[in-house]
Amino acid sequence: ALSAVCNPRIASLVCLLVQNAGLVMLMRYSRSRRDRPMFLASTAVALDELSKFLLSSVMVFVNYHRGATQKELVDALEGTKSFVEFSRQQVVTKRSLLMAVPALLYTVQKNLLYVALSNLDACVYQVTYSAKLLTTAVFSYLILGRKFSFWQQVGLGMLMAGVALVQVSEVRETRKPSGEHPVIGLISVSLACCTSGFASV
Repeated sequence: ALSAVCNPRIASLVCLLVQNAGLVMLMRYSRSRRDRPMFLASTAVALDELSKFLLSSVMVFVNYHRGATQKELVDALEGTKSFVEFSRQQVVTKRSLLMAVPALLYTVQKNLLYVALSNLDACVYQVTYSAKLLTTAVFSYLILGRKFSFWQQVGLGMLMAGVALVQVSEVRETRKPSGEHPVIGLISVSLACCTSGFASV
């Protein structure tokens, strides 16, 4: 059993599960506090994307110069092949510019998720957000012409029914914290599912 847990694939899956669950709970906690002024969601998204860009650029730079001598590293950091020049040649390329469309969609999606978590419970959000599997399947069929088997269609139908039941129960809930609007939250997470599905395709 211990060897199975130590399997890199299982360990990666567990880390991903913990990261996703922790992210949702922390986002919900930060957006539900009423004892201090609320931060701007756009600022949090901008800092998040900037930090990921810088970290990715450094990782690409380090991987590119792996095994280099000390002199080569000094030249890479100071000479004409500086980190800025390296980023211009290896990071900001025509291929990376083609990724601007899904990147923009993911940025819009993150702003929508902040709005959703400001108005929905974390559990309701998590279940509703699983509808992105359905939107990804729909866009795969419409754009790529992908075909789905009978049982895959049944599974997507059950997913849609479950998400719809959760949304109806949330809208009918009478006891809601002040300042929260479940309808706005459900619309936001639904739009986020659409942007996620389209960007994935």
